[in-house]
Amino acid sequence: MNEPRDLDMIREISLLYELSLSIGSSTDLQENCAHFLSTLCLQKKLTYAAVWLRAEYTHPTEADGKACRLVCGMPERRIRETRLPGSHSIVQRLGEEQMVVASCGDEYFEELVWEKNIQEGTYYIFRLENYGFLKLYLINTPQEAPERKFRKMRNVIRQFTASVASCLSYQRLEAEIVRRREIESQLKRALAAEEQFYARISHEIWTPLNGMMGMLTVLKHTALDADQQSYVSDTLLACNSLVGLLNDTLDFARINEGRIDIERVKFNLHETLRTLYQNYKLHAAEKKLRMMCAIDVELPPEVQGDSLRLSQIVGNLLSNAVKYTEKGEVRMDVHCTYSNEDRIGLQIVVSDTGLGIPPESLPHIFEAFEYSSQDLSSKTGASGLGLAIVGRLVDLMGGRIAVESEVGTGTTFTVDLPMFKSHAPIREKTDAPSGVQRLEGVRVLLVEDTPMNQKVAQRLLEMWGAIVEVANHGKEAIQICQRQVFDVILMDIQMPLMDGYEATRIIRSQSGSPNQQTPIIAFTASVRAQVTEVAFAAGMNAYILKPFNAEQLYAVIRSLLNIPEEKPRVQEALTAGGPTGSESHTAGLDISYLRELAEGDDAFVREMLAIFVQNTPSDIDMLARSVASFDWPAIRHGSHKLKYPLASVGREDMVDILREMESMASESPDPERLLLLFERLKQETQTSVAQAQSYISPS
Repeated sequence: MNEPRDLDMIREISLLYELSLSIGSSTDLQENCAHFLSTLCLQKKLTYAAVWLRAEYTHPTEADGKACRLVCGMPERRIRETRLPGSHSIVQRLGEEQMVVASCGDEYFEELVWEKNIQEGTYYIFRLENYGFLKLYLINTPQEAPERKFRKMRNVIRQFTASVASCLSYQRLEAEIVRRREIESQLKRALAAEEQFYARISHEIWTPLNGMMGMLTVLKHTALDADQQSYVSDTLLACNSLVGLLNDTLDFARINEGRIDIERVKFNLHETLRTLYQNYKLHAAEKKLRMMCAIDVELPPEVQGDSLRLSQIVGNLLSNAVKYTEKGEVRMDVHCTYSNEDRIGLQIVVSDTGLGIPPESLPHIFEAFEYSSQDLSSKTGASGLGLAIVGRLVDLMGGRIAVESEVGTGTTFTVDLPMFKSHAPIREKTDAPSGVQRLEGVRVLLVEDTPMNQKVAQRLLEMWGAIVEVANHGKEAIQICQRQVFDVILMDIQMPLMDGYEATRIIRSQSGSPNQQTPIIAFTASVRAQVTEVAFAAGMNAYILKPFNAEQLYAVIRSLLNIPEEKPRVQEALTAGGPTGSESHTAGLDISYLRELAEGDDAFVREMLAIFVQNTPSDIDMLARSVASFDWPAIRHGSHKLKYPLASVGREDMVDILREMESMASESPDPERLLLLFERLKQETQTSVAQAQSYISPS
């Protein structure tokens, strides 16, 4: 009695299974629809089936974007029309009903009878969300009620709708890639033209300007009355301002384009600083300001570094101090913050009693075209580029800069820069890892969720004799801190479950905790001032930018723990028998950073690459799922997590893409741009994983 019904159920399940297999079989829209419709027509014995989609998705240039276009019809036959205008009744009703069943005699469907020699039957219209509709035609038979024919197919139709949407997205992505490539080509041409423009404008402006200043200087030393001398002096001052603006503009352009290299040459540090002081002391005297300078006697007279960029940094700070101070004093204090076999820490503090900077402007003071108040540019002729250049030059030189200010009281800039001693070799060379135990017995909690970063930091710390405990996220770190005492905590900022900010705040707030006062160092891949400000506000004591190197890590720990010993040397030479320098870099993969950290231990390099090969594909897959659903918080976390592994293998181009994706997820979501960026990221990462695998297991 139940056998026919059971057989119907089996047939229905079989049909649904076959239809599911036919969905999404191709990224080509027509092929995908044809495969699905042919299966449907065969199994349901349909007279006709067709997919119609809105022109705004299939023909973006068509004026009537709401019109529907025939994409695929099965079996193939001649029909009267391939386009329904936006005013057509079924197009207008797309948003009203999910499925409509009616006989062909219904007035609503009279316009749908296009096929020749059609027999009386029933049309089924399935709405494919907002993309269009699926039209099925079946000759009525007495054996089966028409309304039962497709009632169990709703889920399959939903799957088919999703596959149609994927095909349309793929087509849009292909079109967008073509468009972006053309934009990229145009941008490259524009950048080339921009370089020529800067070179041309530099020559065209400098030539007459030099002539003007030369003639004015000669004129100033001739017999002139007081008014004439004043006019010449004012004109020379205006010329000097124009020179400064021109220099700032050209330097800012060069820095943005990556065309400034930091040199390392021997120069007299004391003489350079005194010359700068004397130059700006004259300007201060003209405004009747006191100007003082104190240089630490522990600073060696000669060092190795970039004297030109150092002069540019200090000169900008002194110039601003004099410019924005109407009464009182300007000071330059120069200190030695650390000294070891090869390096010194140079700290330059420039303070004034001038206008000061409003609190709301402090976070943006190193951004281009920012002023401490709206009318400063009119009062002082400021271009808004000086401090932006200073900030970027300090970063390029591996240093840091901080500012403190109070309106009406004054401003203090503190610059910390590493310098090489005059006798330091250009490249340190050793034959094997140093193995020096400089952190012997120091207890370190490493809080980090990225396996590669964990391994690198743990190796370095243990090589220096530290005792390392690892936590995978903030919650785990808090639990460990409640039962163990540490000398220093290395805390990643962005982690799952609980980030570094929150973990630090909790540790600092736990009265009686054994680690309430333990120094906490932030790991961050962001150079934004807001990140470091939040880190310090949360209770962190210092920060290290990722990817870090051994010298940076050791120097910060040594400073916080007041360790007097010299830092361990990092081998930069390659060990005998290992890959040559040329082998450490291939197209898309550069392991020189890992080799430097490994200090010649090729086994460690291979171990790091194995972690990269093992974890990166799953991280990319997880990010792909976040991108597919436009889960912006997950995209932000996934992008941040991938930055260190890719930076470790030299893929700075991919790190730039991840930074843009992370920023986009936080500030201005752009789905189309995101898809384009992720597609390139996925392809390039697959290449790097394959190259890393080849390095680990050469054929």
